[in-house]
Amino acid sequence: MFGFDYTWEIYTPAIKRKFGYYVLPLLYGESFIGRAEIIVERKTGTLVLKNIWYENGVKQTMQLRTALNSCFQKFAVFNGCKTISAESIN
Repeated sequence: MFGFDYTWEIYTPAIKRKFGYYVLPLLYGESFIGRAEIIVERKTGTLVLKNIWYENGVKQTMQLRTALNSCFQKFAVFNGCKTISAESIN
């Protein structure tokens, strides 16, 4: 779809995964720009951004980063998380 190759890898053995356990596609404007591996740690109330993979040619501008930060903040609230932790963002 839209030239964006996406596979839900939750049932793929870890050694065969290209990305992560549960990776969500990222939409910016009218384009798919990448994918993010996000985990909700309910016990600690933390939204963990394990990784972000950008599609080729996506420029990581300040405007893009601001939009993603806003999105992750809203996603954290939606999931009842009070904090956000970033593990290894590309």
